[in-house]
Amino acid sequence: ALGCELAFFLYPKGTKYISYKHRTKRYERHCSNYVNRIRNQFIIKETEKNCTEAIENGLFLFYHKGNPLVSKDNGFIPIFADRSKIEEFVDKSLISHESAFLSISDEEYNHRPLFAVALPKELEEKKLKSIETTFGGAFTNLRLAMMSGKPGCNILSNGYSLLKWLHNTKFCSKCGSVANKNTAGSRVTC
Repeated sequence: ALGCELAFFLYPKGTKYISYKHRTKRYERHCSNYVNRIRNQFIIKETEKNCTEAIENGLFLFYHKGNPLVSKDNGFIPIFADRSKIEEFVDKSLISHESAFLSISDEEYNHRPLFAVALPKELEEKKLKSIETTFGGAFTNLRLAMMSGKPGCNILSNGYSLLKWLHNTKFCSKCGSVANKNTAGSRVTC
């Protein structure tokens, strides 16, 4: 109905690929890598132990007042930092309370888990400038970054959406008691 075709190919080495053809564009992806990545993402979202391990060796994208930290020189590319670098600027408890799991990265970041972390609104201007200088980026308006159309736009919007949802669901919608988020930030319980 949409002009899409789905075809399976068997390449000489026995590697199975899926090819999507939509009008003139053709996308190919390796089945086993894609399926394994999705399974691992699900396990991290649903299992506290696995998510805790993922947070220890994950990469984090800073947000301040809804603005992501993006590269100044490379044009709106998200900047991901190691946990050790983040702990130089913020308290360790902030990472577990104000972060949300995004996905498992591609080869670009060595298949490491990616998280979004919200910095406190009242963070000193001096510390914000220090973060921008250290990582070579700037906290940029999300709409402006989205208008650029760069490859990392989907990660920027996903991070903002999850952090906004976590900020808005501090209390249970049925009974009004305090809601607790899971480690991944994908579920809250009262």
